[in-house]
Amino acid sequence: MNKESQNWSQKLSGHLHGLQIFTLAIGGMIGITWITLLGKWIGDAGSIGALIAFVISGAIIGLVSRAYVYIANTLPVTGGEAAYAHFAIGPFAGFVTGWVLIYTYIAICAFLAISIGWVLGAIFPGVEGRVVYRLLGADVKIGTLLLGLAFTSLITVLQFRGTDMAARIQDVMTFLLIALCGAFILAGLTAGETENLKPYFELRETGWRWGGVVSVVALTPLVFGGFNFSVQALGERAPDASLKSIGRALYAAVAFGALFYVAIILSASLSAPREEILSAPLPAAAAFEAAFDSELLKNLVLGAGFLGLLTSWNACAFACARLFFFLGSQGGLPTVFARPHPRFGTPSVSILVIGLITMIGAFGGVGAIALLVGSASMTIAFAYLVVGVAAHNQSTRSMDPHGTFWNRISIIAGGFVFLTALTEPFVSRPEFHLPLSWAALLIWFVLGALIYAATLNKND
Repeated sequence: MNKESQNWSQKLSGHLHGLQIFTLAIGGMIGITWITLLGKWIGDAGSIGALIAFVISGAIIGLVSRAYVYIANTLPVTGGEAAYAHFAIGPFAGFVTGWVLIYTYIAICAFLAISIGWVLGAIFPGVEGRVVYRLLGADVKIGTLLLGLAFTSLITVLQFRGTDMAARIQDVMTFLLIALCGAFILAGLTAGETENLKPYFELRETGWRWGGVVSVVALTPLVFGGFNFSVQALGERAPDASLKSIGRALYAAVAFGALFYVAIILSASLSAPREEILSAPLPAAAAFEAAFDSELLKNLVLGAGFLGLLTSWNACAFACARLFFFLGSQGGLPTVFARPHPRFGTPSVSILVIGLITMIGAFGGVGAIALLVGSASMTIAFAYLVVGVAAHNQSTRSMDPHGTFWNRISIIAGGFVFLTALTEPFVSRPEFHLPLSWAALLIWFVLGALIYAATLNKND
């Protein structure tokens, strides 16, 4: 690691160990997608098809994570993918990677701010309140909006007041989440019926049985994307936290995430007939309620979803703030983003900006969800590919043939996921069209180009 990376990465205060890296990664991965998208996975691929898709996805992410662990050992700094691209490929590559991920992470934060009222409304009917306006074809309700704004404020304050505090709370929420999920997964596996697994595969109109499996695999970056949130924190690890322990924590998180998704799909599929799962607005909760005729168990699932939402949100906001901090420190964004708070040692300006933009996104309501997260799989997969290239460059420079071989495998794995995510919108809708998420991302790129050019001119 060069002196340039050492100097700025030490500005943030934090004392994170492997446990915090693990919980940041797990909290990012086990969010709310399993509650909202379970029906889509089973509907697209069938019960066994969805299981196979997640086994494939877990293996792919395992290969991608090798590149993350490799380059993290040579560049254990704040900034994650943006820092790796900056130092191993070039400054412009670092800015593009960081800017793309900032868009993605803020979009995910806004999605979670919108979803908080959705989940709590399922637990406490009526909390969503009355409709105050319509936007993008959907109603926006006052209770949902206020809940989104309130929890955005809470997450922002938590992030603002210190890395260690955010990490400790993440530990508690993550292990409570694991305990809750373990309870209803065990219930489904022990009391479910194998007849409910049929059909094992979904047969597409084209007759292509594996088409649905490919569609689910295309969501790999979105579902597993949280594992890479933790690499943003490596510049804030404790002095006695070895890089080897950090690498083990990252591998363990990926393996645990894959196991969790396989278990939740199998447990829910055993618990209720396919038709009941597909017709429910929150399929995971509906599956367990139908199986055990228990409102309590349904609320247990929703409670786990609520915790998963908070852990994912906390990890995502944490990662996004470090990207802002890195780009500010390297001249890609105004230097105000690289000024740590004098008391708390956090990237306070970045945290406040993320909170503000998240609040603005919350006003978009449910209709904005597709726009906000539609490009997430594509952009996160792009980051996977960049990290593979950066790790390959590092291993080539150090003349490490073993590392070079595995980093090439990581490039292939990341490239496969990226191309799958890139083409999926056109496979699902074969007619020529510009996905709305692509249009939003294009606008973000134009904004980034203007800011980058203005910042360079000011620095000159």
